[in-house]
Amino acid sequence: MQVNAEYAQTESSRADNVVQDEIDKFEQMKLTDMKKYLTDFTLINLAFHARAMEMYTYAHQQLLNIDVAHDLEVKLIIVDFFLGLIC
Repeated sequence: MQVNAEYAQTESSRADNVVQDEIDKFEQMKLTDMKKYLTDFTLINLAFHARAMEMYTYAHQQLLNIDVAHDLEVKLIIVDFFLGLIC
Protein backbone atom coordinates (compact mmCIF):
# COMPACT_ATOMS: atom_id res chain seq x y z
CA MET A 1 0.00 0.00 0.00
CA GLN A 2 2.87 2.36 0.86
CA VAL A 3 4.54 1.57 -2.49
CA ASN A 4 1.33 2.39 -4.37
CA ALA A 5 1.01 5.71 -2.54
CA GLU A 6 4.62 6.62 -3.30
CA TYR A 7 4.17 5.58 -6.93
CA ALA A 8 0.97 7.62 -7.21
CA GLN A 9 2.67 10.62 -5.66
CA THR A 10 5.63 10.30 -8.05
CA GLU A 11 3.32 9.97 -11.06
CA SER A 12 1.23 12.91 -9.86
CA SER A 13 4.34 15.02 -9.43
CA ARG A 14 5.60 14.03 -12.90
CA ALA A 15 2.21 14.80 -14.47
CA ASP A 16 2.15 18.14 -12.66
CA ASN A 17 5.58 18.99 -14.08
CA VAL A 18 4.48 18.02 -17.60
CA VAL A 19 1.36 20.17 -17.34
CA GLN A 20 3.35 23.09 -15.92
CA ASP A 21 5.87 22.80 -18.79
CA GLU A 22 3.04 22.84 -21.32
CA ILE A 23 1.52 25.90 -19.67
CA ASP A 24 4.90 27.66 -19.75
CA LYS A 25 5.37 26.79 -23.45
CA PHE A 26 1.86 28.05 -24.23
CA GLU A 27 2.45 31.33 -22.38
CA GLN A 28 5.76 31.83 -24.18
CA MET A 29 4.13 31.18 -27.57
CA LYS A 30 1.26 33.52 -26.68
CA LEU A 31 3.62 36.34 -25.73
CA THR A 32 5.81 35.75 -28.79
CA ASP A 33 2.77 35.83 -31.08
CA MET A 34 1.37 38.95 -29.41
CA LYS A 35 4.72 40.70 -29.76
CA LYS A 36 4.85 39.80 -33.47
CA TYR A 37 1.27 40.95 -34.12
CA LEU A 38 1.76 44.25 -32.31
CA THR A 39 5.12 44.86 -33.99
CA ASP A 40 3.59 44.22 -37.41
CA PHE A 41 0.65 46.48 -36.55
CA THR A 42 2.88 49.34 -35.47
CA LEU A 43 5.16 49.00 -38.51
CA ILE A 44 2.18 49.06 -40.87
CA ASN A 45 0.79 52.15 -39.14
CA LEU A 46 4.20 53.85 -39.16
CA ALA A 47 4.50 53.22 -42.91
CA PHE A 48 0.97 54.54 -43.51
CA HIS A 49 1.50 57.69 -41.47
CA ALA A 50 4.96 58.29 -42.94
CA ARG A 51 3.40 58.20 -46.41
CA ALA A 52 0.61 60.51 -45.24
CA MET A 53 3.21 62.96 -43.91
CA GLU A 54 4.98 62.88 -47.28
CA MET A 55 1.72 63.68 -49.05
CA TYR A 56 0.82 66.50 -46.63
CA THR A 57 4.34 67.93 -46.93
CA TYR A 58 4.08 67.88 -50.73
CA ALA A 59 0.62 69.51 -50.61
CA HIS A 60 1.90 72.18 -48.22
CA GLN A 61 4.88 72.93 -50.49
CA GLN A 62 2.59 73.22 -53.51
CA LEU A 63 0.31 75.62 -51.63
CA LEU A 64 3.29 77.75 -50.66
CA ASN A 65 4.34 77.88 -54.32
CA ILE A 66 1.05 79.45 -55.41
CA ASP A 67 1.64 83.00 -56.65
CA VAL A 68 -1.74 84.62 -56.08
CA ALA A 69 -0.82 87.92 -57.77
CA HIS A 70 0.47 86.14 -60.89
CA ASP A 71 -2.53 83.80 -61.09
CA LEU A 72 -4.91 86.74 -60.74
CA GLU A 73 -3.06 88.61 -63.48
CA VAL A 74 -3.29 85.62 -65.83
CA LYS A 75 -6.99 85.23 -65.07
CA LEU A 76 -7.68 88.87 -65.84
CA ILE A 77 -5.78 88.60 -69.13
CA ILE A 78 -7.80 85.54 -70.13
CA VAL A 79 -11.10 87.19 -69.16
CA ASP A 80 -10.16 90.34 -71.11
CA PHE A 81 -9.22 88.20 -74.10
CA PHE A 82 -12.56 86.36 -74.12
CA LEU A 83 -14.52 89.56 -73.52
CA GLY A 84 -12.73 91.05 -76.52
CA LEU A 85 -13.82 88.10 -78.65
CA ILE A 86 -17.42 88.39 -77.59
CA CYS A 87 -17.75 92.14 -78.10
